[in-house]
Amino acid sequence: MANKPDSTSIVSMNSPTRNSRDDLSMLEQAKKTVKRVMIAKMVSKPESPSIYQWLIYVVCQLVGSTLACLTLKLLFNGQPDILPILTQHKSSCSTSDVEAIAWELIIIFILMFVCAANKALSGVAIGGAVSFNVIIAGPITGASMNPGRSIGAAIAAGAYKNLWVYIVAPVLGSLAAILVYCLLRVPESEKEETSTNVNHKDFYFHPDV
Repeated sequence: MANKPDSTSIVSMNSPTRNSRDDLSMLEQAKKTVKRVMIAKMVSKPESPSIYQWLIYVVCQLVGSTLACLTLKLLFNGQPDILPILTQHKSSCSTSDVEAIAWELIIIFILMFVCAANKALSGVAIGGAVSFNVIIAGPITGASMNPGRSIGAAIAAGAYKNLWVYIVAPVLGSLAAILVYCLLRVPESEKEETSTNVNHKDFYFHPDV
């Protein structure tokens, strides 16, 4: 009569299978955790730049703008009919400082408002906004839209008369655009609540139907 295997031998025979199952479950759990972390990093909002990064951006824009304008000055051989319009609104149009500020404020407001909008078509939207601003304000103020660009041009041209207009107006326009965007923007919590309610309504099961 054959001897029945004791409980110890049964456990020893089944333990490799159990261990392999445990290893597989732990591996799957680790994969899910890594996937969640990667998704969280992809959808998380980027951190705001520090003061040092901001200073680096400003310095790089000023240096790049100055070098570019000096290159243009060299290529055009310092033609007097080109240099003044780099940083100054045309006096022939009888444009006052207040009017120049108003125009620059409007176009920078348009540009900043578009930049803060949906990121899906940001390249097309920003390019269209810049083109539109150049068309409507270019003949009047030059449509600078960037203090760094204006400061570099002023250094290259040696013309600082109306430079303050191109520094004050973009700052005011940017602040106004940010304020309006924050007032009109739907908070993220309301967006999530709306999407959750829509999903619940779409997938709700009616037993009576």
